[in-house]
Amino acid sequence: MRSFLTRIMPLLILSLSLLNPLGALADCSDTEMTAVMILDQVYPGFAQALETVSVYPVSEYTYPSEAELYAAVTGVVECPVYLMFGSQSQYRHYFCQPPDYGSSVILDLRTSQMPFLGTVAWSGQGEVLIPDESTHGWSVVEGDPASAPASIEVFDSDLFGIMDQSAFIDQVLAELRQTDVLHSFAACGEYTVVVYPYTPTVNPLDPMAVKAVVMVNGTCGAPWNGAPVPADRAAWGSVKSLFR
Repeated sequence: MRSFLTRIMPLLILSLSLLNPLGALADCSDTEMTAVMILDQVYPGFAQALETVSVYPVSEYTYPSEAELYAAVTGVVECPVYLMFGSQSQYRHYFCQPPDYGSSVILDLRTSQMPFLGTVAWSGQGEVLIPDESTHGWSVVEGDPASAPASIEVFDSDLFGIMDQSAFIDQVLAELRQTDVLHSFAACGEYTVVVYPYTPTVNPLDPMAVKAVVMVNGTCGAPWNGAPVPADRAAWGSVKSLFR
């Protein structure tokens, strides 16, 4: 029996690796992970590019009260009044109307973790504050894309008054499903996606300002389920758009 297993094991491993080139026997995390992936210039006709990948473990579910959630938001960026601009899945969007500078916050309702914070300018352009940099590098995987997410939810936006929402999502996911990051999540089971269209200027018609903030939840393999690894900014995220 042992000799039989010894003979067929290499064939089993080869078969699995062919089905999943990133490694079907990947060391998938036991802990749920969140990947925040930010794509720049997602307006039609522009060369969108993945600029940030931040991956972190989801904290223990504590299901904070409304008061605790609001305190988590105002404790990071002061604002006279934060408005709740809707929820998708486990995330809620808080918005501070800018008299000059405001802010847009996405909060995890289960843990009060803040996957995204960006400023919004009335005159000019705001910037992304959380995540402020990538925790890991990434690369493009040639061939078939990663399997589709189990669910896709999208925050509403004025952007969809001038741009088809389905086309926006298809464009964003087509890019991200070719990354080794989403291949890793897909290799470890089902994953979900929530998309927030971030416009750092009050004018959503400015095509240079539109970004897609994509929050991916599931389990994944190394290196994204481990300690942060500084991203190589000369890698795909910075260079790919040059070849469009």
